[in-house]
Amino acid sequence: MKIKYFFYSALRLIESYLLALRYFFVYWWWTAGRILFGAHKDSFNKDAFTLGAWCFRRMLESLGATYVKMGQIMSTRPDIFPPFLIDELKLLQDHVPPFDSALIPGEFILAFGKKPSEIFEKFNETPIASASVAQVHEAYLKTGERVAVKIRRPGMKQKVDYDLAVMRIFAKSISFIPTVAITSPVESVEEFGKAIQGQLDLRNEAENNRRFQEKFKGNAFVRFPKLYEDYCSENILTMEFVVGYKVEDVGKSNCSPELLARHGLHAIFQMIYRDGFVHADLHPGNILFQDGNVAVYLDLGMVAELTDHHRERFIEAFMAMANNDGKTVARLMADYSPTPHKIKDWAAYERDVAAHISQYFSKPLNEIEISVGVGKMVNILRKHRVRVDASYTVVNVALLVAEGMGRRLYPQINLNQELYPFLSELFQEMMRRRTAKAAASKAVASPPPAN
Repeated sequence: MKIKYFFYSALRLIESYLLALRYFFVYWWWTAGRILFGAHKDSFNKDAFTLGAWCFRRMLESLGATYVKMGQIMSTRPDIFPPFLIDELKLLQDHVPPFDSALIPGEFILAFGKKPSEIFEKFNETPIASASVAQVHEAYLKTGERVAVKIRRPGMKQKVDYDLAVMRIFAKSISFIPTVAITSPVESVEEFGKAIQGQLDLRNEAENNRRFQEKFKGNAFVRFPKLYEDYCSENILTMEFVVGYKVEDVGKSNCSPELLARHGLHAIFQMIYRDGFVHADLHPGNILFQDGNVAVYLDLGMVAELTDHHRERFIEAFMAMANNDGKTVARLMADYSPTPHKIKDWAAYERDVAAHISQYFSKPLNEIEISVGVGKMVNILRKHRVRVDASYTVVNVALLVAEGMGRRLYPQINLNQELYPFLSELFQEMMRRRTAKAAASKAVASPPPAN
């Protein structure tokens, strides 16, 4: 096994370097063509930054499933990577052919000691979705329920372990390049590796599903797929087959777009600010709408958990923004950063943040776009080399998805008008807790005099 691991890792490392070298030459070939023949030529119409991002995406696609998944996770981190790279990485798709259906019975025997025919009345061997980590099949239980069966790719866990080992070596070898070092490549590989490995054990997704079910059990407008617990394991997840409308098809339903938008915003607010348990892979493809103004959230393999400290910081930051208090926002953003010592000119950093907050929040609420505000704030943080905690990025991405979906469903929706009352209530609760805690500490420190 060790010899196999060594040779596989060595070959993958060599392949990584060769592909990097290949796209290095592609980059300079296209750059030379742009200089010599002009940008009007279709082959040379990419600027230097866009071309570099394109080369990086193509390299990831050439390296395969693990690298594609890594790139997809990277695309959710605008605090680390520049916009031109984020935009390119968002184009990464899981164009992964399905694995051989002859391997499916072995996966079921490994998980449950039974073949699919012993569990299901009908099992469609042609997947309805195929991605880098797993693929999904339609099936019917013996009791008649229609289910979606998610099966991890055979050997995927070992392959990811090998590829992550190669990525660590590759990241260390390029970390000496100044422009690359800013992104902390070694630390980033570790962070993204944990996210990938968390998705490999489908029991994690099942547990996330249970937690979401519990937190939203009193909400009639938010649902998560029902699990069939007897047929959930590390490599197989069996859940209800959800039928619904995508955001672009809501007009064909009996739903109210306004109510869907408002309920969706409030669900994401609850995840972020009240529960601290956030769906970290939110995009339109992972949300289906059903009659009755119900939203069903899918693909729960990647989540972010926020501590009470994080949530309070987020609430404080938003309230400071609403009060046009740029200095407090600058301080809170720096507090989120794992590397605050890299802020070389604090006064300039504070001025930039304060100017942005002042300009942004001087507009009427209905003219404010969270996506624009967050994007400019991230650019300021990157300019001053302030790298924020990963949880901050998850919150931003969730809010951007919420705003985007809300505007597509009901363009008149105002995210700030929906969010401010919600956060005001939580802010008051937070201040009452702090006041009570301070009073209790004071009472302990100053006991009443003895008679």
